[in-house]
Amino acid sequence: MSTTQLDTKGVSPNVEADNDGDPGIDKAIANGRHLMERRKFTEALRIFIKAVNMCPCHPNGAAPSRHPKDKSCHISQFLKALENPNLDILHEVARTPCPCGYAWPSCTRPQHAVALDTLAECLEKAGQYVSAFSTALSIVRLDPASAIGYCRTALMIKGVLKKPSGADANPATTALLPVLLGPAANPPSPTKLRRLLERFLDRALNTTMLHRRNPKGKYDVILQRMAYILKLDVGKRDPARMLPPELLHMVFSHLSTSDIIQCLRVNKQWSRAIVSNALLWSDLTLTRPGNPGRSFGAFLQHHQYHIRAFAIQDTAHFQMTYNKLRTLLYALPQLQRLSLDCKNTKAEAFCAGLDPPGDIIRANGPPVRARLSHLSLANVPVPHAVRELIRLNTETLQVLEIAESHTRVDGAFHELLLPSLKKLRVVGVWNNSLQVSRNPCIEVELARIARATPGLEELFLDGLALACPRGPVPSNASSWRLLRRLVLGRSATMPRYFPPRSISPLYLPIWASKLRSLELLTTDEVLAYIALSSKSPDDSSLPEGDASPASNLGYEIRHHQHLTDLEVFRCASFLSPEVLRQVLGPAATRGTLQALELTASRFNSNSDFTSSMFGMDVSADLNPVQHLTFLPPDKIHTLGLRSFNYHRAQSRTSTAFDGQPFLDWLKRFPNLRTVAVYPGPWPGVDTFLAQVILHPGVKVIHQDCLTGVVWDKARQLAEREGVVLRHSPGSMPVMWDGAEMSEESKLKHAQGPRGPIMGNGFLVYIH
Repeated sequence: MSTTQLDTKGVSPNVEADNDGDPGIDKAIANGRHLMERRKFTEALRIFIKAVNMCPCHPNGAAPSRHPKDKSCHISQFLKALENPNLDILHEVARTPCPCGYAWPSCTRPQHAVALDTLAECLEKAGQYVSAFSTALSIVRLDPASAIGYCRTALMIKGVLKKPSGADANPATTALLPVLLGPAANPPSPTKLRRLLERFLDRALNTTMLHRRNPKGKYDVILQRMAYILKLDVGKRDPARMLPPELLHMVFSHLSTSDIIQCLRVNKQWSRAIVSNALLWSDLTLTRPGNPGRSFGAFLQHHQYHIRAFAIQDTAHFQMTYNKLRTLLYALPQLQRLSLDCKNTKAEAFCAGLDPPGDIIRANGPPVRARLSHLSLANVPVPHAVRELIRLNTETLQVLEIAESHTRVDGAFHELLLPSLKKLRVVGVWNNSLQVSRNPCIEVELARIARATPGLEELFLDGLALACPRGPVPSNASSWRLLRRLVLGRSATMPRYFPPRSISPLYLPIWASKLRSLELLTTDEVLAYIALSSKSPDDSSLPEGDASPASNLGYEIRHHQHLTDLEVFRCASFLSPEVLRQVLGPAATRGTLQALELTASRFNSNSDFTSSMFGMDVSADLNPVQHLTFLPPDKIHTLGLRSFNYHRAQSRTSTAFDGQPFLDWLKRFPNLRTVAVYPGPWPGVDTFLAQVILHPGVKVIHQDCLTGVVWDKARQLAEREGVVLRHSPGSMPVMWDGAEMSEESKLKHAQGPRGPIMGNGFLVYIH
């Protein structure tokens, strides 16, 4: 063993000193060290003893009673204890009196132990090795939970072990060998010394680990390093051994599936603890084949009764086919939630093994009737696969998510009935442009989906163009009469050939009597108005026939008659004050409205079209102070306004900005907590947002107009005022809440990255 392996130079003598310790003790120790370095040991010893007596555990600095000069009884008690297999024996010995009857002092102040440690170091350098060894053991008696005494004792034993005999032996060898190994140890045995040091380190580290009160310091690190160099098991200590199973589960529950599988390979104890804990496998997310190892089938079979939620973030990595997927559903009888992303999977590979090719309905395999309650699919390359997965779960499916679909998905609901489906999210191709463009995109006939999902309560649509069925109006047209929440995303549009017919319910067959949340975030103003003008498909007054000119369609805002329970209303399109009074009036009168986000500017509206279709007056911007006086001030806690500027010289080319009416509007709501501010790229918005941050009561602000140094200053101001300032591009964020994960799943995935599926989706932030 080389000398440099256990080098301990540079260790601060007071690394564990109290923050509130006596500065006089620190000064005395520093003075004593200065004298010790100049080899003035007698004076240094006097100062170190004085520093020890300055501890407040000695009343008025009085010197405590001292052990008799011969300390062999004290030393032999510790050395004899090392033969005991009890790992806590040193702590027990330190708490008992000396065999001679002397009661050693006890003190938990780190300064006291540090002062004794420097005293032992000075005695060792002065050649008083037995006294130094006895003083080191007295530090253990002083505070057996501190590593300081154990560290000094171990270093002295190690010094003898490095050079036990010979001409270049440690000067302490002659004095300490008879004490450590007995008078008969001649010649000295390095094996016995090593065994003595190993036993001491083993018991010292176990004692400090079990009884430590303070955070781990440098003395603990020295002990751990010595045990590691000696290749002791205690040097490779597993902290999990000290934790009960309940705490271990809490630790592992915060890890991702990949990390948990890595933990399986740490040691047998971890592997047993993880494999035996069924809750850790109830929510399984795989990102690459290396996660479960080479035996994927055996892995799933071992946990088949544990897995309740299963997600594969890229099926191409696992060579997933439809046949394998059916087998997976058959092999996991407790599976309730399934999420698949087939973004890199080719249709030919997905349909491999089917006879005839691509005929999923006739796929060979065991009869399967899955019982999934949540199904999330993205980028499925074969449209019929979506239908078959839905068909296998028609009785139990409650949440369905079809994302990034490049083909029509309404055919997947043909001749199906999903009586239990409550939440549906369909996302086609995303359009990141803020301006709507009637380019060809994926169309969907919602009337076909409505017939299959009569009990739907939440609907989210984005990246799709709403299509109207061809032919005559069906006499039994269905509508979502239980719908509580409707979200039309930014990229949801009407078809480019709109309007082909005059019957709006066939585009959006909703009935508004149960609506609690209406979020029209689409940049297609026509679609927003279609949503507001929808009426019951079984209304006998519905006209039939082909398309009519827009000016003759006579659409009316009809939802105002039924939106009495509305709690959340958001609209990215401009609505005139008259329309807002019609839509929000019933909920305002009843006092249910809580969150509101509107658009104030008419510049981005299709004024000619909407005025001719709906008879609206779009000649002036929305001023909430003047036009929204009917809103109940006590209930609303979330407000948002987009595209506003109330400067008198406002125009398309104006650079002046005035947002004071918005600030005046906020003052009307005493319970306001969350604000969304999207005025647009006007100069001076940073000053305006500073006023919003300083508004009393506001706790959360969403915006997207601050960047660079201005953003940093705004964040500092918000932090000082206790306000959460968020950069939310485009609009106040929404989130899909279709996953309904267990508490263990929420803990596991709270820190992890979120993908396009896995039930993450969209839910309004209501604070």
